[in-house]
Amino acid sequence: MLVNSKKNNMNLKKKNEVSKHKKLSPKETALSLFIVIFALAALIVRDHYSKPLGSIVLVAGLFIGVLVSLLLIKKDRENVGNGIHIIKDSIKTFIRFPILIIPLLFTWSIYAPIIVYVKFFMVWSQYSYPQKFFIAFGVILVFSFLISISCLVLLELLKQQESGRPMSIVNAVYEVVVRDLLKASPIALSWAFIWFVLTVLEAIFSRKSDEDESADFTPENVAQTLAGFENFTLSGALFEALKKGVRMVVFLILPAIAWENKSTGAAIKKGLGIIKAHKIEFATGFVMTELAAGVLFLVPALLFYLSARLKVHFPDTVWFITIIYIGFAWSYYFFLEQMFTAGLYLWHLSWERECIKAKAENRPLPQLSSVGRPTLLDDVPDLPVAKPKNRENKPGRSG
Repeated sequence: MLVNSKKNNMNLKKKNEVSKHKKLSPKETALSLFIVIFALAALIVRDHYSKPLGSIVLVAGLFIGVLVSLLLIKKDRENVGNGIHIIKDSIKTFIRFPILIIPLLFTWSIYAPIIVYVKFFMVWSQYSYPQKFFIAFGVILVFSFLISISCLVLLELLKQQESGRPMSIVNAVYEVVVRDLLKASPIALSWAFIWFVLTVLEAIFSRKSDEDESADFTPENVAQTLAGFENFTLSGALFEALKKGVRMVVFLILPAIAWENKSTGAAIKKGLGIIKAHKIEFATGFVMTELAAGVLFLVPALLFYLSARLKVHFPDTVWFITIIYIGFAWSYYFFLEQMFTAGLYLWHLSWERECIKAKAENRPLPQLSSVGRPTLLDDVPDLPVAKPKNRENKPGRSG
């Protein structure tokens, strides 16, 4: 009895030690300051000289920051590596199942015309401020629901793969409409409200020039608008980062509805709990997907830079091709965010099961990196709802 009580006390102490908030070490503090200073310098370049050039500088700074983190912070190296592995798995999954990006391509086909109409054809001066707010919120609400539905369809497709069934977009859409959408609607609505508030604050703090407001409807300007290469300010960059963070939180909540059939409240609690348990992995995914965006939009950025700064003239055909490319780049960027959060959620489920076993056997709780990382590229079902697949010649998990 005394031995068991001592073991329990030791386990409680270990648990309390893990749950305590640890102070940053000098190396971590220096690294954080380095990243902040480098990011601010890049944003200043974007704000005062050239957005495309500043974007390249910012991406380079984030990449250097990740490398320095891997070299200096040994205890976080595995956690950063976990996030990178999930990104790599997301890319491999897309190569094997390109059908997964179709919901986002469909979303962009609706998103792009709305953005173009609002930017170039909407006569805002004829509306009062309450009407402008109402229209802006309506547009954002449509976007939040479209992107949420695309994420749910992606999750249903992944569930089909995990269940050993062929992927069918029609069946996935049916499942979303019949089973998921009602529970996901409050989440999409809340996201739209937060998105709207951030957009209003961004409009208040950002500087807008008359040139930006009176842009002509040309293929080049349409491409710039759809790529987001306009109206940049330092404060705007902060709000864009906040919007991205909220968006990825939503993407991490939705799997609880699609995969575990949880209620709205339980799904929100589950998603936020995963972020709390795996903060570094989530932050790594945030940075790595932003790095991917820098790579994806590098070619359009160079075209915009050559046109605006060096006065190089490109025919309209180049800009039409650029618009099509931007559509695929935008869709793939959101795909990486959705796949990263889905991969982190799936890994967390495996980690939870191992933690339950460890508690039952009175063992220390395992680290996430010590749990086999689930992958959609094998024949091993990892979702609790998944039916057993053919386990003959079962391949090992990726570590």
